Amino acid sequence: MQSATADSGYKNLLAPQSKNLESILRGYKSAVTTFARKNGTYFDWQSRFHEHIIRTKDDYHSISNYTRIRRILWIKQDGFR
Repeated sequence: MQSATADSGYKNLLAPQSKNLESILRGYKSAVTTFARKNGTYFDWQSRFHEHIIRTKDDYHSISNYTRIRRILWIKQDGFR
């Protein structure tokens, strides 16, 4: 899969990306994990957690509504406040 660019002609969209927000987050997580392991600190990322970068107002509203509804259901189910 390729996409035309002005400077080089083509860019491989399947190649590892290094100049985007996802790559910055990936690098951050890697650095934190490496630091924790080297310093003997127990550390683990939350399992089953899916990161989603909010790019539009619709994304924001969708995620905001989801978390609000999940909290209400959690309170009803567990009686927790």
